[in-house]
Amino acid sequence: MFLVFNVLHIINKNIFENAALSDCINVVDNCSVILLIEDAVYSAIESPKTSVFQSLPEDVLAYVLLPDLEVRGIELEQCFSFIKTVDYQGFVQLVADNNPVRSWF
Repeated sequence: MFLVFNVLHIINKNIFENAALSDCINVVDNCSVILLIEDAVYSAIESPKTSVFQSLPEDVLAYVLLPDLEVRGIELEQCFSFIKTVDYQGFVQLVADNNPVRSWF
């Protein structure tokens, strides 16, 4: 029996100021989960400048922290449709459900 571990990648830097998201997407596989928090939530906005998500493997789950979207005035309708939202409780659940957890700076 094989144990499958999903790696949770937490990104907190804006794609326009930092390469963390691009670097992360270059190493993710189908056992990966991505969570955008803090200024990284700007990366969830669907635009040509955030086309880095086009290279994301189909099986990778992507989440954005809803309170961070709200505090920055970003509407969910502006975000890529495949990105799901989580609240703080969902954030904790993602950390509990995925091992290891990697933070990208």
